[in-house]
Amino acid sequence: MPMTGESNLEGFVLRTEQWLQDDFAFFSLRQAGVKYFHRLLDERDPADQLNELLGVAGV
Repeated sequence: MPMTGESNLEGFVLRTEQWLQDDFAFFSLRQAGVKYFHRLLDERDPADQLNELLGVAGV
């Protein structure tokens, strides 16, 4: 999901965690089995950057 900065990412993570708590009674992302990875994009080829992120995520 595209984000424009660290604060956008933090807000997204907090909203996701709240949603999991409200709808599914999980206390945290960890308890729900959710992991997230992020990278800031640069001038390199987008496909290379995506492959790098997927490698870090173990996908």
